[in-house]
Amino acid sequence: MRRFPLVFVFPVLLAVFSPTRADIVAHWPLDESGEDIIGGFDGLEIGGVIFDAIGANDNTGGAASFQNGVIDVVFAPELNPESFTITLWAKPVGGSGHRSPLTSRYDGLVAGGGNLDGFIIYNNPGNIWQFWTGDGESAADGWDSLQALPVEEGEWQHLAISFDAETQEKSFYINGFLEATTAAQGYAPVTDVSRALHIGGGGDMGDQYRWAGDLDDVGLWDEVLGEDDIFAIMDDGVEAFEGKGPPPCPVEGDPDYADTHCTGLEVEATGNRFGPSHYLTVTAEDETGDNVMVTLTVAGENGEPQVIGPRAPGRISLVIRADGVYQVTVVADDSRRCDDAAEDSVCREVITVGVEASPEDCENGADDDLDGLVDCDDSDCARHNACPGAEICGNLIDDDLDGLTDCDDDDCAAAVPCQEPAGDLFVRGDGNSDGAINLTDGVVPLLYLFSGGAEPVCMDAADANDTGNIEITDAIIIFSWLFTGGVVPQPPSPTSPGYPAGDCGGDDSDDGLDCARMAPTCE
Repeated sequence: MRRFPLVFVFPVLLAVFSPTRADIVAHWPLDESGEDIIGGFDGLEIGGVIFDAIGANDNTGGAASFQNGVIDVVFAPELNPESFTITLWAKPVGGSGHRSPLTSRYDGLVAGGGNLDGFIIYNNPGNIWQFWTGDGESAADGWDSLQALPVEEGEWQHLAISFDAETQEKSFYINGFLEATTAAQGYAPVTDVSRALHIGGGGDMGDQYRWAGDLDDVGLWDEVLGEDDIFAIMDDGVEAFEGKGPPPCPVEGDPDYADTHCTGLEVEATGNRFGPSHYLTVTAEDETGDNVMVTLTVAGENGEPQVIGPRAPGRISLVIRADGVYQVTVVADDSRRCDDAAEDSVCREVITVGVEASPEDCENGADDDLDGLVDCDDSDCARHNACPGAEICGNLIDDDLDGLTDCDDDDCAAAVPCQEPAGDLFVRGDGNSDGAINLTDGVVPLLYLFSGGAEPVCMDAADANDTGNIEITDAIIIFSWLFTGGVVPQPPSPTSPGYPAGDCGGDDSDDGLDCARMAPTCE
C-alpha cells in the first residue's frame, strides 16, 4: 500500500474539511492611501485625492475625497475576473455629466476600432446610478447599461455590482437591496495590459468622468456574493467580513438586539407648486453605534405608495401633487438581514393636501386619521374611556381608570415606590434621629464608646459603615463625609446633611441593631 507523507496529507485534509471562503481579491480601505491590503494591488494617487475624510460608518475607517483626482491600479488579470462582485461606499458631492467611482474598461472605439470590455459604475448626468458592462462584441453596439435608483446627493450610499459568468446574471445592489438585475446583458473582462483599474475616474485611462465626492472601503471578489454577504459587508466593513460570511444575527439579550430607534419625524410643507412639496426631517439612533438607515413609505388613498430609501436619516424631500390624505411610515434599522426590530423603530405621521384628516374615533375599529394606528393603539386615544392604559406608579394619575391612583392601585403592589421596607426607617449617619447629619452625630458614638455616654437613639443609623457594630470608624466616616468630601455612609445613604424623606430606608443587614426612635423626616 502506498503511504503518503504527513506533510502532503495534512494540507489536503485542511482543504477538504475547512469551510469554503469567498475569494476576496483586493481591498482598498482608502483610509490613508490607495494601498490594497489583501492582494498587493496598490493604487497610485494622481491629482486631487485627499485622505482622512470621515468614513461611511464606524466600521470602515476614514475615506478619500476626490477633487478632480483618481487612484490608478495597474492592470492585472486578477482584477478582471469572469465572475465578480465589487462593493464600495460612495458619497456624491456636486459635479456634472457622467461621474464614475470605479471603472475598468477597454473601449474599442477609443482604441481605433474593436470591442468593448469591462465594467463601470456611473452617477449619470440625470443623477441616476448605472452599472455598465462591455460584452466583448463590436464597440459599435454600445455599452450595456443597467439603471438603478436616483442618487442621494451628499449622502453615503453603499453600492455593490456583480456578474455571474455561468448564469449571465448582472446585478446592482444599493444600500444592501437588489435594485436592478438582468440576464440579457453580457460582460467580457478587460485583457489589454495598458488599461488600469480606476478608483474615482473613468475612461480608458482614468482621465475622464472624474468622481466628485468621497469614496470608502472598496472590495473586489472573484465570485458572486449573495445578499446576506453584501448586507454583512455594508454593516461590518470589508475587513471584518473578509470572506467569512455574515455574522450571526443578534438574539434577545445581546447588547445590539433591537437597539435601533426612530426618534423623530417632522413634516414641513413648502407650499411650492414646483419642486418639493414637503420636507421630512427624520432622526434615528443606534445604541451600539451601528450605521442607521431609514426607509420611508408614503401611501395615499389611491395609487402606488412612494418608497424612499433605505438611506441615511436627515432632511428628505417629497413631492405630492394630488389632494388627499397620505400616511408616512419611517422604519429605522441597522441591518435589513436581521429580524430584530425594536418596538420604537417605526415613526408615523399624516400629511394632508387640500383636505383635512378625520380625528380618530376610538371605538369603531377603523384607522380614521390614517396614521396606521387603530382605536386604542393610536396615541390620540390614550385618555379615552374606552382605552385604559396600564397604571403608572408615581405620576399621581389614575392611568387605568379604575378609581385608584399610584400605590393605592393593586397594580402597583410590586412597584419599588410602593414597597413597605422591613423594620425601622432611618438614614445612616443620623445617630440621634433629629432629621439632619451634623457634628453631633459623629460625637455621639465617640461618647458612647469612650466616655460612658448614652447609646445612640438609632443604633442602625450610627453604624455608618454597616458592620453591625458601633466603632470609632463610624465617627471618622461621618466627619470625613461632612468636612472633607469623604466616602458617603452605607445605604440607606444621605444625599445631603439635611436629607429628604426619599433617602430613608430600612436595614437589609440582619445585625441586631435597631432604632429606638425614627427621625421625623422618616416617619
